[in-house]
Amino acid sequence: MRLIAVLALVLASAAAFAQPGGGRAYAQGGRGNPQMQRQMPPEERERLRRDVYDSSRENARRQPQYDPRRAPQPLPPDERERLRRDIRDANRDLERRR
Repeated sequence: MRLIAVLALVLASAAAFAQPGGGRAYAQGGRGNPQMQRQMPPEERERLRRDVYDSSRENARRQPQYDPRRAPQPLPPDERERLRRDIRDANRDLERRR
């Protein structure tokens, strides 16, 4: 049993040590490929910030606000009964399928 545990530990550590290095990039404060780390020009950064801000404001305007006057009205009794019947039938069909 100990032999199996030691063998599993050796295999796990061998797999961990076989991974490609790359820890140095993170230790130096970089991430991944240094060529991909160019700084965005301030004008482009400001334009992107403005675009994101404007689009989020437009999306907020498009979403309907809650209006208690437009709250859903209760169902009439005949529709409630029809809905109960449909749900009861669907549950019965579900039980039969099992």
